[in-house]
Amino acid sequence: MQERDYTCEVGGYACNQSGSLKTYMRIHKGKRLDTCEVCVYACNLSGSFKTHMRIHQGKRLHTCEVCVYACNQSGS
Repeated sequence: MQERDYTCEVGGYACNQSGSLKTYMRIHKGKRLDTCEVCVYACNLSGSFKTHMRIHQGKRLHTCEVCVYACNQSGS
């Protein structure tokens, strides 16, 4: 197991990369980097925002090979 050199002084979260801690700290600071112009959704991570925007764009990247079901997240 890797040593976790970076620890949050507020919540106790620990990680091994400074960038991960920096991203995590946005939770405590209430910063939202990405805000949807269509609805009220806001998030800290660009990947989450891209996934959210698929809702408005109608993109369905994951389709069933057996039926016509399609969704925008692989776990759905």
